[in-house]
Amino acid sequence: PYSAPTNQMEFPGLRRSTRRYTFSADADMGFATLSVLGAKNTQTERQQYPGLEGLSAPTLSPLSENPSPPSAARTAGQTGFSFNQAEVSNQFDDTQYELRLVSNGDTRLKYMVGVNRFEHEQVELFTGFNFATTYTVRNTSGFGLLSYDFSDKLTASIEGRQSRDEIGQVGV
Repeated sequence: PYSAPTNQMEFPGLRRSTRRYTFSADADMGFATLSVLGAKNTQTERQQYPGLEGLSAPTLSPLSENPSPPSAARTAGQTGFSFNQAEVSNQFDDTQYELRLVSNGDTRLKYMVGVNRFEHEQVELFTGFNFATTYTVRNTSGFGLLSYDFSDKLTASIEGRQSRDEIGQVGV
């Protein structure tokens, strides 16, 4: 197996920045409380890999579907990918919203209903290979709870949630 000389595998460190914002608001409507919640998270990470000149990525042989190791690619005269410095960048963006209505609890019948939306996007950029991939996740859900106090010692409840996920990936 091929291994790079140790003097070529320097890792100067990871640079990361994070921003987070949240908000919430409650409105007393007399019979119930209406709540609005939201959050936004953004994180950027960058990792540099300098001094990797001479390394090659696995290359497909025209006669085989199996990738050849980098050393075999060089031996066969195939260059694969070479780069002087690679950088891997990740950008994460998460956004979430929720709207909820909760009964005030002063009657035997209590309830809560709401909707939630979550969106996630991640972009990975490999500058040494000029390649980017975007991953997306979107989740929309509705939920509810209904309970009834038959007595001070007996309460029956039923609750449920319906969710729908949309997941995607695009590479360039």
